[in-house]
Amino acid sequence: MSSSPIDILCERKIIELDQYNAGLTFWYLHMKIFGKPFPQSNAGKLLSPIRGRLLITNPNKKDEEIYSIYNECRKNIIRQCGQSGYKILSEVLIFHNNPPYIYYSEVRAKDSAHKNKLRNALDSIKDFFRNFRKKKR
Repeated sequence: MSSSPIDILCERKIIELDQYNAGLTFWYLHMKIFGKPFPQSNAGKLLSPIRGRLLITNPNKKDEEIYSIYNECRKNIIRQCGQSGYKILSEVLIFHNNPPYIYYSEVRAKDSAHKNKLRNALDSIKDFFRNFRKKKR
C-alpha cells in the first residue's frame, strides 16, 4: 500500500475493501479525464520547461464514454450523498488531503460524521458500478 489517504483508510479498516476499490475506480476515471490535480516535479529536468496539459481537440469515442461514465457517477454521488459528501470524497480521493482522524490512534466521536459521509459516498460509487455492469450485460 502507498501513503495516499484512501490507502491509509483501508489499511486502518476505516473503510472496507470494496469501498476502497470503488474509490480507486472513481479516481482512475477522474485521472483519465483531468490528469493529476497537482503538477509533477520537474526537478530531474531543470533545463526543460514545464509543459501544460494538452487540450484534446477531437476526442474519440472511448474518451466520450469515459467522461459520460464519470459524469453519471459524480451526479449519482451528489444525488445520494449531497454536495457535502461529494466534497469530502473529492478532498480525500482526488486532492489527497488527509482527514484529521488519520493522525489519531484513538477513535474520536466528533470524526464519525465525516467518516460516515465518506463511507456513504464510497458506497454510492460501489452501487453505481454494480448497477452499471448489470445494465451493460
